[in-house]
Order: sequence, then structure tokens, then C-alpha cells
Amino acid sequence: MLHRNFKTKADNYIQYAPAMLIFSGNSLGFQSKNTYLQMEKNTLLASIITGGAIFICKRSFRDIRPDGSARNSFPSGHSALSFTMAALQFSEYKDSNIWYAGSGFVFAGATALMRVANNRHWCGDILAGAGLGITVALIVDQWNPLSKLTFQSPDKKISFISYPVIGSNNTFGLCISMNIR
Repeated sequence: MLHRNFKTKADNYIQYAPAMLIFSGNSLGFQSKNTYLQMEKNTLLASIITGGAIFICKRSFRDIRPDGSARNSFPSGHSALSFTMAALQFSEYKDSNIWYAGSGFVFAGATALMRVANNRHWCGDILAGAGLGITVALIVDQWNPLSKLTFQSPDKKISFISYPVIGSNNTFGLCISMNIR
């Protein structure tokens, strides 16, 4: 049994590792299934869908956390987001390198286990979050709804890149840089 005084904030950061691995694979020599732009569209859409589903579930179920701090335990948002990105990473690189493709699940699993160890979630919360995240990723990957969306016009070329930003005081966000030529 884990010690009740176990505390770490690592789960707040490593949940983003699978997202970073999605965008690092090509640079490391692994061939992705989609272009960089399509990977961005898929991760953005999957994140929005996962976040929306988590928000609705937490507001609807209002389960109390194991530490009694709030009534938003079910399902685990950290686990859902991490498993969403891990499943997208697996889909992108499974044909190129199965070990790299599956590496995101190590970080997603560690995130989920730390949520329980930190006494922030019940086991059912992380399992539901993981299931939700994987389901959203599979749907977005198969459906590929934004594949026709382009960011180019005949006379101008527009490109952009986005990446997660983690700051001090447990703040995080998304940085988007756009280049118009």
C-alpha cells in the first residue's frame, strides 16, 4: 500500500509527454502516418473533444475526490488527455516503429497511477479517463474530420506550429506561431 503522505506534481507535467512525442517522431527518424499539419489538427480536435467530455462528466457526476478536496473526481482529466495523446501517437507511428509508437502509453500509465497515488482519483476514475481518451483518439484518427481543412490561399502561404507550454505556479497553455508568406 502506498504511503498516505505521497505527494508529487510530476503528473501535472508528464501528462503532456505523449503529445510531445507525437511531434518529435519525425525528427527522430520515425515515419508518421500523417503530415505535421494533419497531426496538429488531429491533436487539437481530440483535445477539444476530450476536454469537453471531461467537463460535462465532471459537472454531471460530481463525485468526491479521495482526499475530499472537491466534487469533480470522475473521470480523471489528466488520464483522459494523456491517453488521448498516447493513442494518437500509437496510430501515427505503429507502422514505422512499434516501440516508439507505444512509448506514450508509459507516460499515460504513469500519469494515471500518480493520480491515484496522490490521492486525487479513485481507480475507476483513471480507468474511465483512459477509456474515454483512447476512444476519442480512435474516432478522430479514423474519422479524420479536419483533413480537408487547409490553411493556404493561392497568393499567400500560411504555416503554423503549436506546442504545449508549462510555466511556473502550475500554469500551462498552448503556444501557436503563425508564418504568412
